[in-house]
Amino acid sequence: MDTAMINHPPGHKEAGTAAADRRLRIYVCSPYRPRMEPLELAKRELADNIDRAKTACRLVAELGAVPICSHLFCTQFLDDSIVSEREQGRRIGLEMLKDADELWCFSEYISEGMMAEIQEASRLGLPVRMFCETTGLLGKVLKRVVSDLYSDVDDQDRP
Repeated sequence: MDTAMINHPPGHKEAGTAAADRRLRIYVCSPYRPRMEPLELAKRELADNIDRAKTACRLVAELGAVPICSHLFCTQFLDDSIVSEREQGRRIGLEMLKDADELWCFSEYISEGMMAEIQEASRLGLPVRMFCETTGLLGKVLKRVVSDLYSDVDDQDRP
């Protein structure tokens, strides 16, 4: 797929060459904190959640957009197990969301933190897209959906 198809949000015409070259910024929304007990299951779930976020970021990048993933970023310097640091990370994430063009949710389960992000995206007027993982074909499905979403925009930009 030609990554030029998603250089700007659909229906969003920007003036100037620099603005036209701006890549779509996608806020990646997925669970981080494990829900399971005992500790061994929680460790596995955390690893799975991190892998999900990394895979989602890779897919977004492969599609030519810029992934914004606060829970991968903030957990590099904040400790999610410390309440005050987790809250600080959530506040930073909501600030990062303001720089996004859309929020893409990569989970059937919606955590409390994810719900806050989805609500804030809606308040900001950002499109919220949900991607289900049950098919095991997330990458193919995502590429097809994005191709369909942005083919109209690409056609509109042509003389």
